[in-house]
Amino acid sequence: MSGFFVGFQSILNQRLKILKIILSLGFFCLLSWTGFSQTKVEKPDSTQLLSSSQISDTVKTASESKEYLDAVIKYPARDSTVMTFDDNMIRLYGEAKVLYKEIELYADYIEISIDKKEVYARGVLDSTGQISGKPKFKQGDEEYDASEIRYNFDSQKAWVTDVITKENEGFLHSHITKRFPDGTLNIKDGKFTTCDAEQPHFHFAITKGKVVPEKSMVSGPAYLVVEGIPLYFIGLPFGYFPQKREKTSGLVMPQYGFEANRGYYLRNGGWFFALNDNFDLKLTGDLYSKGSWKTSALTNYSKRYKYRGNFNFSYAKNATGERDLVDYGQYKVKKDFSVRWSHNQDPKAHPLRTFNANVNMSSGSYDKFNSNINDPAAYLTNTKSSSISFNQKFNNPLFNFTAKLGHTQNSQTSSVVLNLPTAAFTVGRFYPFKRKVRVGKQKWYEKIDMRYTSSVENKLSAQEDQLFTPDIMDSLPGLLDNLQNGFKHEVPMSATFKLIPNMNLTPSLKYKGLLYFYSTHKEWDPEEKAVIESRINQAQYVHALSPNINLTYNPQIFGMYEFKRGNIKTIRHVVKPKMSLSYRPDLGYDDSDYYMEYQYDSTGREKEYNIFGDGLYSLPNVAGQYGSVNFSLGNNIEMKVYDSADSTGQALKKVKLLDNMNLSTSYNLFADSINLAPIRLTARTRIFNNVNINFSSTFDPYTWVQRQDGAVKRIYKINQFEINHSGIPARLSNASLSVGFALPLKTKSGKANQQSSKFYQENGIDYGLPWSVRFDYSFRYTKQNPFVDSRITQTLRFTGKFEFSPNWSFNYSSGYDFVAKELTYTNLQIRRNLHCWSMSFNIIPFGDRKSYTFQLNVNSNMFKDVKYRKEKSWFDNSDIFN
Repeated sequence: MSGFFVGFQSILNQRLKILKIILSLGFFCLLSWTGFSQTKVEKPDSTQLLSSSQISDTVKTASESKEYLDAVIKYPARDSTVMTFDDNMIRLYGEAKVLYKEIELYADYIEISIDKKEVYARGVLDSTGQISGKPKFKQGDEEYDASEIRYNFDSQKAWVTDVITKENEGFLHSHITKRFPDGTLNIKDGKFTTCDAEQPHFHFAITKGKVVPEKSMVSGPAYLVVEGIPLYFIGLPFGYFPQKREKTSGLVMPQYGFEANRGYYLRNGGWFFALNDNFDLKLTGDLYSKGSWKTSALTNYSKRYKYRGNFNFSYAKNATGERDLVDYGQYKVKKDFSVRWSHNQDPKAHPLRTFNANVNMSSGSYDKFNSNINDPAAYLTNTKSSSISFNQKFNNPLFNFTAKLGHTQNSQTSSVVLNLPTAAFTVGRFYPFKRKVRVGKQKWYEKIDMRYTSSVENKLSAQEDQLFTPDIMDSLPGLLDNLQNGFKHEVPMSATFKLIPNMNLTPSLKYKGLLYFYSTHKEWDPEEKAVIESRINQAQYVHALSPNINLTYNPQIFGMYEFKRGNIKTIRHVVKPKMSLSYRPDLGYDDSDYYMEYQYDSTGREKEYNIFGDGLYSLPNVAGQYGSVNFSLGNNIEMKVYDSADSTGQALKKVKLLDNMNLSTSYNLFADSINLAPIRLTARTRIFNNVNINFSSTFDPYTWVQRQDGAVKRIYKINQFEINHSGIPARLSNASLSVGFALPLKTKSGKANQQSSKFYQENGIDYGLPWSVRFDYSFRYTKQNPFVDSRITQTLRFTGKFEFSPNWSFNYSSGYDFVAKELTYTNLQIRRNLHCWSMSFNIIPFGDRKSYTFQLNVNSNMFKDVKYRKEKSWFDNSDIFN
């Protein structure tokens, strides 16, 4: 019986073991289906999903009723995926990924803890002993590179080791970082830099700090580290680094330094106001310890599809010397101002109306005393101009209205010309007698075209000290005496008829009307013994009808010469003679009312003058008949050569030997003397595909004489040809020659020599040293008559660049005046690219701007004030304010 029970118990134990195995397998399958929804564990599959709703407890409370995760987790891996159920872990090997919502995590080793609801990632050692496959974490715009990352899906917090994040232009290195659900980072033992190297060349060492994405980074005690060397003396008790990408208001840090003439200074410091998306304002100023100062206001504005522009106003007071020595002339003060305005209307703003402005006005010495050392153009430019224009078109495309304001000024002569409101109305070319529906051939009168132009102008000429002064209201009446104004309109009519090939006959008739608002009266004052001029403000209208007939003949003559041997195939010479005859009949106009005589000295001698001579417009040219014969002769020489680059040897290419050489003059048929005009010869060509040559000259065919008229020597031209006087066909009165070319020379294909324009390598060695230089030679000769000394100017200007290496460059600009026998304005600059730093040395070795500047600065605009600057300002030159 006992054996039976023993046997039965044995069978029961076996059945229980089988049942236990079955239950275990079922429970395993249930866990596999409910927890992971996958059956293969050793072979990775891209469809592996970790669902959030299947892991649950048998008893749920209200607080535990929410799902584990509210989205699917994807976790593919290249090598393998291993799941263990004793600790509920999933381990991923080789290029593993975890994708959850907008979170992406990449690493060579990742483990997922189901119980802790978190993921851990790190790199692995490769065969060389280096860690590869370090974690990369991305969430939205955030992206981290780190050594280790631990992230909790439930709390959305992360613990990161040795992380590198990019914050706009900067890079944040942190040894220990804690990330919060809102993206805020708490960091410890960090580095903040703009250098993108793995080991940054410089950084601010941050003991601890906090980063709020898209807003700011705040740090505790920090100090500068350069090339691993801590500079504790360049430290900060705390740091604030704004991270906003939109425009924000803030402080503009000034530049500090010292000048011997003006003292210690703070330059370009102020405040920037980001008023809105369409408008900003920057207020800056300079302050010097010896009393000099400058203030500036700059605004940029724009409206999409409407307009865009900027406005800049500066006012400066430059004081040098000591105030106590003002009586001895050792203390000098100069006041300067500058106004710059640029406004551009968007073409889409209005189909018929445009408004644009380009204003550049300043006192004559502003650019001299306030321009930047690296802006030689501002120092060398003597003239400025401004224009404010309004243009109105009409539905009829022939009509057009334009109104303008503007100015021109010369800083050398201190002269200013204000173009006060100027308006013009024009009607484009139209054919008044042209039939709307033409039947048959075109009639001769249908070729007649007409136009209409009218304008009213106001011009005021003055000196700077008359306009740019606080007492301008007192000097305004005197300035208005120099105001020139007037109105004119013209109606030209013309038609062109072809007589024979290359010959055209063009009759024309032009009506011209002028309205003068004042006239000038001159008379001799015996008491003052001087000529007294008075202005009579009275409007007078002058008009005239001027007919003209013009006959032109401009054929072309071709000369060809072909070579049977050699590389030259053909040489072609094109001669373009042009002859024209212009004739204007005498309509009997009497203009004696516009000319008067006045006594100009005590002897009673008189001169004739035009009462409208001070006006804007000259009188219509209708005094008698006029006829002239104009002649010009153009030449062009080209050749065709076999292209050596062509493998067949049959391809031809064109080579210009002479672009153009032109000889021109004219002959006045009805002048009583000196009928032949000066002869002008010009030429232009390019040789070797690199050298541009331009030449122009003027020859006088008549003889000049010098005679004594009392105590005065008179030099004038007589009606006698020079060839009859000296045997020379014509005397050279002026000539100019300019030659310009750049090196390295261009190849035959028109491209620059590659070995001279960029670095090239052979066997890993750099052989190329990029360089460039441009030479511009100018020669000018002037001698109006044989009794005056000739004037010659001869200069050579050269500019260029030389690169010692991809990071070293040398720029230069200089010239030589052969007449003065001295170098002209010279500027030398050496630059060194130090990856995230730049070094520059700029020197002007002589002249009024003699100075130098050495600067070492961070490239990034974020740390533009992290720099070292050493300079000797050109303001310290002893004669700069003389």
